[in-house]
Amino acid sequence: MTKPVKVVGIVSALGSVVVGIHMAAAHHATTMFDHSKTLTINGVVTEVRWVNPHVSLWVRGTIKDGEEPAVWALESTSPGNLVRRGWTRATLKPGDKVVVEMSPLRESDKKGGAVKKVTVVDTGLSFQSNVRDEAPGGE
Repeated sequence: MTKPVKVVGIVSALGSVVVGIHMAAAHHATTMFDHSKTLTINGVVTEVRWVNPHVSLWVRGTIKDGEEPAVWALESTSPGNLVRRGWTRATLKPGDKVVVEMSPLRESDKKGGAVKKVTVVDTGLSFQSNVRDEAPGGE
């Protein structure tokens, strides 16, 4: 192999490693959520996506009594972390009435957040989730 080809190969490999590290670090950032605040949504699950890297759910509900219900996009931790906390794919399903404690997005005009805890109203069962589990130095 010629020297220029080796150099190009090494530079390409190093570039891939740097990009991969950057993407992994960006993926695990939770700075878009205000973890110093907790909001509680009372509502109904409209959708659940049990997929890696994060389980997501949508809840149509309100924060305050008398508000017009809105759909909130909520992010949880990974399926593996949830299973270790007692969750299954069937824990939440569309139509379930829930109370969700979450850290809201820092962009307060957007309806979203990171799930801390979900309580299914009909059963009274509560399930913990903390998206910060996956962040470096997470709790």
